[in-house]
Amino acid sequence: MKNVYLQKHNNLEYYICCYDENQILKISSGLKIISERSFKDSKIKNVQFEDKVKVIKQSAFENCSELVNLIIANNREEKKKDFKIEKNAFKNSSKLQTIILPKCKKLVIEKNAFSGCESLRTVIALCKEIDFTENPFEDCSESLTFICKKKSKLERFARENGFRSIVYSEK
Repeated sequence: MKNVYLQKHNNLEYYICCYDENQILKISSGLKIISERSFKDSKIKNVQFEDKVKVIKQSAFENCSELVNLIIANNREEKKKDFKIEKNAFKNSSKLQTIILPKCKKLVIEKNAFSGCESLRTVIALCKEIDFTENPFEDCSESLTFICKKKSKLERFARENGFRSIVYSEK
């Protein structure tokens, strides 16, 4: 296991997560914010957060050339009130294929959050409300498929930009 620090303060390093020899990062320490550029340019292959994470800051995983999967676990329907992915958070993570976002009341994805993720094939977002102002998926594969709630902003975005969508309808 390798220790990873996300923040230095008064010359102290705070170790709050680790990743193993297979470059699988698991964050389950109650961490709520992933700091800016925390893992930028790292060789992490898979990222899994528990449902306490609320914000992934700007460029946190930018240029992670080996990253394949992003899973933000949350099995309890809409327990989280908000979840935010800031601009360039995963930009140019060229091998990223699958994203599973948390069930929440409001998901905010900022500009270029996933731009340049040319291998991206599946985004699962079953939150109540999704908000983004500009294209967070610029320069992604044309075969990108969104699994999202029916009549959501993400479904409309997929349709308007030539992406495929599979809609989930609540009973």
